[in-house]
Amino acid sequence: MELNSREVATLFWVAVILSCILIKGINKDISTSLEAVLKSFLHKKIQVIIWGGMIWASLCVFLLEEAGIWTVSNLKTTVIWCCTFAFLSTINAYKIAETKNHFKNEFRGIINTTVIVTFITEAYSFSILTEIAITPIVTLLVIIQALSERDAELAKVQKLSNFLLTIAGLAYVANAIYMLSQDLFGFVSLENLREFLTPTLLTCLYLLYIYTISIFMTYESLSAGLANIIKDPPLRKYAIFKSALAFNINLKALHLWKVHVGIFSPVNKEEITTSIKEIKLQIHREKNPVPIAPEQGWQPMSAASFLSDKKLIVEHYHRTYENEWWGDAYILKINSGHLNRDSINYTIRGNDTAVKRLKMEVTIHNKDFHLIPENLFIDIGHELIGCSTGSSEVNLGQAINVNSDIDIVIGLRRVRLLRENYKHTKTGGYFRTLIVDHCPLYRASEDAR
Repeated sequence: MELNSREVATLFWVAVILSCILIKGINKDISTSLEAVLKSFLHKKIQVIIWGGMIWASLCVFLLEEAGIWTVSNLKTTVIWCCTFAFLSTINAYKIAETKNHFKNEFRGIINTTVIVTFITEAYSFSILTEIAITPIVTLLVIIQALSERDAELAKVQKLSNFLLTIAGLAYVANAIYMLSQDLFGFVSLENLREFLTPTLLTCLYLLYIYTISIFMTYESLSAGLANIIKDPPLRKYAIFKSALAFNINLKALHLWKVHVGIFSPVNKEEITTSIKEIKLQIHREKNPVPIAPEQGWQPMSAASFLSDKKLIVEHYHRTYENEWWGDAYILKINSGHLNRDSINYTIRGNDTAVKRLKMEVTIHNKDFHLIPENLFIDIGHELIGCSTGSSEVNLGQAINVNSDIDIVIGLRRVRLLRENYKHTKTGGYFRTLIVDHCPLYRASEDAR
């Protein structure tokens, strides 16, 4: 239960930061924000979830103790686990329904080589003075690393931060290996096995609670959302009952149905039943994709993942107005060095069985800061053209450099590159659009606008 040098150093710097804040005082804006956060945290529903989590965690500890795995000597590890994984996962439980393969990824991360290496390096820390010296440096590098993944300006120092973090990681590992070689029989003990298993098993057990809470939050959100869509209270209760009966703990299906209802606003029981049947059929198609002929278009699940390597994945392909099917990826934000963030988005459209059009668009707010977003657009655009046509003959970079549009047919497909300037802007903002149609004659509803 003793604190090691690394934990003491962490507590030391936390105390230093808090002391500085108290000495300098908290300005009015920060104070107001903290007060708002505290009020939200003390909300009745939030407190029920937090206290429920504490009770569940206590029950998990009790079960491990009864099984002979947990002892009082594991209390420090348990407290750290509660303050980190348990607390954060409880607060973020509402995101689970919108996150693909959340629990599968959590379980994969519980036991792997990284976890084992981390446990060994945590078991052997440097001297207290060394840890006090390097803790703020490593923390700063981690923050820079996290920010550099989203901020183009900080990307310039990403390589340096990566290099320094690698050096620090190797130093931690080298120290742990050296200490382990000096104390191998002391390390291989029942106590250390308990220390390793405690957070691992607690995480496995606590994920059951998180899953339960995520279901509760999903139905809470569903009920609140339907209040604005279905005005008739009895019909709204019927809709919630039928959806719960049909989808029960399938959070993805519930989310898809909520989106569907938001678009079509059913006004009677028959329309609600029909909407549920449609979502069930959609889920079945996603689980059992049917190959389609190239002349019909692209298989929806394949088209949705064409740009998965570029972090542009279409999660939901669904029916919209005019019986057209549509899906979009989360917008990829780009910091080009000016106030407004540029962005790239990817959408697919077609019918229930095939995607007919792929569309990627880059929004550039200032023509003087166009290089970063356009280079990224060119890179992703070539990926999209290659996946959708099987060809690499289109040179987007050359066309963009001479500010030229493209309209060519490659096999069965039609590829277009268009530019449109923003009106009434002093910064010369514009956007470029890359469109790949499954055949040259295809027309979408948006073409008529």
